Amino acid sequence: MKKILTAISVALIATLPVAAKTDLGALDKELEIMSSILHTALKQDKSEGNIRYRSLSAQYLARQGVVFNVNSSSRGGHRSFDFEFDFSPNLTAPPEPPEHDDFIDVHEIERRVEEAMEEINETEWGAAVGEALRGSMHALDITRDRLRELRSEERELSYEQRELERERRELEFESRNTEGDREKKTLDVRRKKLEKEAKRIKDKRAVISERAEKIEKEKKAKTEARIAEYRKSTKAFLANFEGEIADSLCRYGAGLRALPETENVTFVLPKFGDGTPGEKKDRIYVFNYKDVRACVGEKIDANELLEKAETYLF
Repeated sequence: MKKILTAISVALIATLPVAAKTDLGALDKELEIMSSILHTALKQDKSEGNIRYRSLSAQYLARQGVVFNVNSSSRGGHRSFDFEFDFSPNLTAPPEPPEHDDFIDVHEIERRVEEAMEEINETEWGAAVGEALRGSMHALDITRDRLRELRSEERELSYEQRELERERRELEFESRNTEGDREKKTLDVRRKKLEKEAKRIKDKRAVISERAEKIEKEKKAKTEARIAEYRKSTKAFLANFEGEIADSLCRYGAGLRALPETENVTFVLPKFGDGTPGEKKDRIYVFNYKDVRACVGEKIDANELLEKAETYLF
């Protein structure tokens, strides 16, 4: 009986399907063709947003699938470039001058703008981009000068206030140790002068604070407008991107014949995130190749393929 069972087991094992080894040479050629198709489709984006498809690269991960890394850029340089810096000087702080410079690091912004300008491809809108960036640099120069002026005035007032406080303490000490009427009158004159000077400093600090608040409001309004425009561009880009990759997979996905049906087709948008400026996380789409083949066979459509895809940030 044991011999019979053993023979049956061997026979059954022999009939089980054996996973075929992926033909890497064939898959490499197929990926080259698919990359060309995707590149052609994505570069046709005619939306008005600032974010644009830039390039893509492909690789294969054994037993996992193919991965397309899609790079994008904005008309102001690489999309990870932003001006998210704190413009608000702490001018309502105590009168002591700060140990560290809490103002905008304009040199850092200038460096990043220059790097962004170097990344801009030679396209028909390259000159316009450069002009826009130069305009941004000029605006930053103006902001820097305004903040530097306010900082200088604030520090001078802080010094004056400290000197005033020292003189006030000396005056109080003399008042406690003075008995003559003439001396007291002299001290009263000095006290009134100090009070007048203190009011002048207080009023001037109030003006500086108001000016700083105005700069902060202007910066906030510009930042909000920039973020709104950025999100609008992101939405337009993603709508086109998702539609193009889904259509391309449904039309030409069968061209990846060497890819096992149990594996995936993945798209990675580096540092794209959820559309927030300065985002560091990648936006990832994972399509089961079985679903891609179903779309090719018209069992599902492109929208259904997108719904089945796993999308996440990492």
